Amino acid sequence: GARPVFAGTDASNFQVKTDVVPSCKFTVANDVDFGALDVYGFGTKMAIGSVSVLCTKSGSYTIELDNGVNPTGAGGRQMASGVAVIPYELYQDEQTTKLWKTGTDALAFVGSGLREEKIVYGVLTWTEDMLPNAPVGSYVDLVTATVNF
Repeated sequence: GARPVFAGTDASNFQVKTDVVPSCKFTVANDVDFGALDVYGFGTKMAIGSVSVLCTKSGSYTIELDNGVNPTGAGGRQMASGVAVIPYELYQDEQTTKLWKTGTDALAFVGSGLREEKIVYGVLTWTEDMLPNAPVGSYVDLVTATVNF
C-alpha cells in the first residue's frame, strides 16, 4: 500500500514517574535465650537474639520493643513461670548502656536496601536473694517488636 504523506510534525513530552516510599518489614526474629540458669552462678548473664529487617534504602526507621507480657509496675521486663518471675532487660548495644524500649528508647537507623540483622542484647542479673522466688520451671516472656516507617 501507499504510505501516507505527512504535511508536518509536532512534538510533546511526557514523564514516566514513580515514587519509592519508605517501607520496612521483618524477615526473621531470633529468641533471646539465656539457656539453663545455674542457680549458684550469681552475677550478670548475657544472651543475644536479633530481629532482621528489609528496609528501603535511605529511609529513616525505628524499631521499638515493648515491655513484654509480664511488665513490672515500674516498666521493667520479666520472664514468668506461673506466678514466679525473673527480671531481665534488653539493650541496643553490647556495652548495655542503651535500653531498647519504645519512643526515644527505640533503635533508630537508616535503611540500606539490604537485609539487616539488629542484635538484641539481653541481660539477666541473678542474685542469691532471688532464689526463694524462682522455683524450678521454664520462664518466658513475649516481646513485640514494631518497626515504624
